[in-house]
Amino acid sequence: MVEHALRETKGVTAVEVTQGVECHATVTYNPLLLGDHKVAQAVREATPIHGEPYTAQLKLRIRDYAEHAAALHAVFERWKDSVSLAVLDADKGDLLLSFLPLKIGSRSEGPTGWSLSLWAEAARNTPRAISWELPQE
Repeated sequence: MVEHALRETKGVTAVEVTQGVECHATVTYNPLLLGDHKVAQAVREATPIHGEPYTAQLKLRIRDYAEHAAALHAVFERWKDSVSLAVLDADKGDLLLSFLPLKIGSRSEGPTGWSLSLWAEAARNTPRAISWELPQE
């Protein structure tokens, strides 16, 4: 259902879904037509098979997390209505970002909501730039 919903989303050019204990999707899209949060919203709006809506999450790895924790959480505080952040492993700096539903009126054309580009810019602009990556699993 998620794969179908993503393929039907305007701006998505390719979808690869890997199913297992945790399902993963690799989504290729035109960033001029669609943003990260709209991709996550398409996942949320997929018809749920078991009654619970699907959620899109993104794993981040922050180098030297303990050193940057306060600044990192302050940055994400400004996006508290768009995403939630959970610490998976503080020693490794593994975090899990969960996309919240887009607000009504967010269906405009083009990128809307939280995005990796917003995060990248914010991370660069902290007093001591935060180094991060998307772990490949």
